[in-house]
Amino acid sequence: MSTDNSQVVKKVAIAAAVGVGAVGIAYLISKKLRSGPTFDANSLTIDELKQLGNTFFSEKKYAEAIQAFTAAINKGARDKLGSICYQNRAAAKERVGGHSLEDIVSDCEKAIELNPQYGKAYWRKARLQHQLKHYSEALTSVFCASYLDASFSSQATEILYKILGNIQDFYKDQWSSSVINGSGKHVRHERVFVWLHKTVLDDPIRSLILSWDRKTSTQFGNALTLIAELKYDDVAAEAEKEEGENKLEALLLAARFYTYQNLMEDAERCLNLFDTEWEKLDDTQKGTRKPVLSSKHLICIEKAHTLDEIKRAFLNALSTDIRNADFYSAAAFRLVLADEKLEALKILNTEGVSNDNITLLNFTLKIMMGTASQDPSVLINTIKALEEFCNGLDNKSMFSKILLAKVYATFGNDESAREIMDGLIKQYPNLSILYYDRGCMARDRDEAVTNLNRCLEIEPHHSEANLMLGSLLLDEMNDSLKSPDCFKTILDLINRAESTFDSTIDFPVLDGVFRMKAIIEAKKNAARLLNVQ
Repeated sequence: MSTDNSQVVKKVAIAAAVGVGAVGIAYLISKKLRSGPTFDANSLTIDELKQLGNTFFSEKKYAEAIQAFTAAINKGARDKLGSICYQNRAAAKERVGGHSLEDIVSDCEKAIELNPQYGKAYWRKARLQHQLKHYSEALTSVFCASYLDASFSSQATEILYKILGNIQDFYKDQWSSSVINGSGKHVRHERVFVWLHKTVLDDPIRSLILSWDRKTSTQFGNALTLIAELKYDDVAAEAEKEEGENKLEALLLAARFYTYQNLMEDAERCLNLFDTEWEKLDDTQKGTRKPVLSSKHLICIEKAHTLDEIKRAFLNALSTDIRNADFYSAAAFRLVLADEKLEALKILNTEGVSNDNITLLNFTLKIMMGTASQDPSVLINTIKALEEFCNGLDNKSMFSKILLAKVYATFGNDESAREIMDGLIKQYPNLSILYYDRGCMARDRDEAVTNLNRCLEIEPHHSEANLMLGSLLLDEMNDSLKSPDCFKTILDLINRAESTFDSTIDFPVLDGVFRMKAIIEAKKNAARLLNVQ
């Protein structure tokens, strides 16, 4: 040991004896050592080397800090003291540059190995893993840090936003290349509701369904009964079996419900069979059965996905009946789904073509577009006009009531919205979409959960309800890492929602599902790493 270093040790001993604090000791050490190019690690304890490293770090002498922390580690720093040295060395390596991200992550991992409850090391590791584009691992590290140290929860928002943005794309790509994309789906109850109550009024097949008395025991009659019983997934196969007088209607019903199931080849096959059967009719029969052709054109409009496809199907329909208002409302609704709102507005405002549904769709579009207006009076006046129209209807349709309730809920009149929805639920207790909408208007979390659960009892694969319920359960967890049963419940909801997606406008992809899936997987991993039961 050199004389100079011996003097340092003596000064440290004296300072400690008279009660000089740790910062003071570190100052005495660093002051002496700054006079020379190196320090003798053998003359200092592990704790003294750690304190020296901290002093160098605070003075922005990061290379010297790395040397001091390395010396402490090489001298056998273990447990919490060793973990601090590794974590602090990682911090110094970040600042000084010239070290690979993998090397710095390695220091964080060694810190965690020595102290598995070290939130700060997990936090640094998370940031570094994000830079390395190891997004799943970074997310797990964030949740470990937040669970171990509540102070990181308030800091987590920004990094979570970035990580989830990246990881969402990963999970979405994974879904896009899976067999789920493009496969058959469960019928979304909302699509049936839109057909029966929102877009058309004069479709003869719709009229048969709404007036069905269940007295006819044919395959077509069985299919209508399945619709009444909300067994939508079985409708197409049953209807296609019909060979009697309603074969034309049955083939169109099958085509519609195959479309709803994303089985487009089957839908097209049924439409071709319809054409074959139609050509077998003589002119008198065709004249008598002409209304059924409008049903076919409505299906063709609803099968279309792109702007060009929708326009082509719409024009084909108009060539048979230019004044059929159902064609206009159905095409406009498809255009809205395809994010072609201006095109939809043009169609809805065609001179000489109108009915209640067209007027309500017009109001819907104007309110949607009015929210982006710089003049709030435009939106206010549109809402007032909608209220006046709905209140003036002799027979208020379910569509008009739901639309008014949603507008009320969106713009702050929550109690009026809930009153309308509660009345509809009392009148139609088996419509899943009513419970979902009511859940979105709930006064509190418990009321939302109750309505969402009821929605899923009726329609287990309601994608938005699965996502929303999963979100509420996840939000309840906060920073906790709950039991595997809780994770399983949420994952079941998320996987069910994901199974409904497709790359078309009819089975919308909810990006929130991919974010939630990533969060749950990361929380499961964090719980495993931290041995949380």
